[in-house]
Amino acid sequence: MILFVFEGTSPDTNVFRAMNNLFLPSVGENVIEIYGNNIYRLCAEVNSLGGKEEADIVSILQNLHKNHENNPLEGMRSSDFSEVYLFFDYDFHDNQTMGDLEKLNRQVEEMLTIFDNETENGKLYIHYPMVEAVRYTKQLPDQQFIHYFITRDESRRFKNLVHDFSSYPNIAFLTKTDKIETTDNWKNLILQNLEKANYYCNNQTGLPTSFISQPAIFTFQEEHYQQRQTIAVLSAFPFFLFEYLGVTYMTKLIER
Repeated sequence: MILFVFEGTSPDTNVFRAMNNLFLPSVGENVIEIYGNNIYRLCAEVNSLGGKEEADIVSILQNLHKNHENNPLEGMRSSDFSEVYLFFDYDFHDNQTMGDLEKLNRQVEEMLTIFDNETENGKLYIHYPMVEAVRYTKQLPDQQFIHYFITRDESRRFKNLVHDFSSYPNIAFLTKTDKIETTDNWKNLILQNLEKANYYCNNQTGLPTSFISQPAIFTFQEEHYQQRQTIAVLSAFPFFLFEYLGVTYMTKLIER
């Protein structure tokens, strides 16, 4: 089985299920679990347990939901899962530590170090600034996507910004049953995100020819913010697909 852990319920899981149906239909049994808090809370929980050596996400989730009636992890252990993937928001507007961006960044960096392998503690993917980045686009394909950056102050109202900015009123353009149109939208979205990261992280145009790691993207975001006080809008889902399905397969799929 494969465990997918999401920060929130919607649109996280709705978008993922659509992506899963389109691109991962042959993957084995999946279990979806909602953490229900942000990455900084996860960092605190991991450290309270003793850090990387004790970072058992299954145990953390079981303890979090032990009194819930519907707990998909009930009775399960880490050894029941062959792979674990986590999807969280960068959320650098976090109100509790709004004045200490350096502290937030060190926590994200720590989580990327701990959750760096899907067959061990798990593999972490980050949305910048949050999952709604998947909808921060004009009509697809959007040739201007590479230029979309936001400030820290804007991230606090990012959901409203997305609503006002996007050509799509909701996530139906990625989840509706018209498979051909939806697949085309996903291809464009994947291409936009991968090309943007390739340009800023590798100084190259077009699709990357190898994986762009989550720590590499985070390093770029951190350095760019220090220089220009903005971060690039990026969705984590395209990078997961690119790594999971492989460079060759994804390149052929997108260019088809």
